Amino acid sequence: MMESVKESETFGNYYLKKGRNEIGLRTNELPAGMYYVYVTTGSGKQILKVLRRP
Repeated sequence: MMESVKESETFGNYYLKKGRNEIGLRTNELPAGMYYVYVTTGSGKQILKVLRRP
């Protein structure tokens, strides 16, 4: 059975310097499951899968 997709949390807009950057993702309040993180940059878009285990 497949559950419907809904938005869990919006992290906001970040203006980061060129190079490697990190943004913390607090998952302790999310139920177990698979989540998708949408990342948009000046050079494109990427979708990351995040698995929250119990």
